[in-house]
Amino acid sequence: MPRPRLPRASPAFRSLGVVLFLWFFTVVIAAFAAYAFVSVRATSRQWREAVKSSALTSGELIQQATRLGMLRNHKEDVDAVLRTVAATPGVAGVRIYDKKGVIAYSDVPKEIGQRVDWSAEACVACHQGTAPPRNLPAGELVREYRDRSGHRVLGLINPIENAADCSNAACHAHSPKSTILGVLDVKMSLAETDRRLATARDIL
Repeated sequence: MPRPRLPRASPAFRSLGVVLFLWFFTVVIAAFAAYAFVSVRATSRQWREAVKSSALTSGELIQQATRLGMLRNHKEDVDAVLRTVAATPGVAGVRIYDKKGVIAYSDVPKEIGQRVDWSAEACVACHQGTAPPRNLPAGELVREYRDRSGHRVLGLINPIENAADCSNAACHAHSPKSTILGVLDVKMSLAETDRRLATARDIL
């Protein structure tokens, strides 16, 4: 089978660090699928904790890969990272929201610029109606739901926190008073995992 053609990116994107990140991210996804296959007999609690851990690790890796592009306001580099990650098997979609709930980056270009409702499944964990965001434990930032096709999806909400190099950036400085600049939303499809688990149960 021919390898899928990845989107072209600027020289900055093709740096060794980003290449290593993409390889590592692929390994994380593969390990996640392998664990699901061999752990059919694990308790539901152990299984859920393993899923959360894998999702949180993936979100942290994506943030690290896009950080430099955001600091330098190189939107094309951030966009290239997200589109490449979204093309990885097992990933159902990637978005970055600004603090107002507007989609700033997405692997689906037509979504960019749209404002999401605070009651949406990606927002409700931190926002209750018109109340201000609540600080939640990392595990509660992972949610599970079904897409329109009925397949399970694991969603990760990873807050993008302000830092000294963000508030001091010359190109688009953020106020030091802003604790959260936006949110990274990663959606991981569980369709293949569920298929393998069903096959394993039939064998056992």
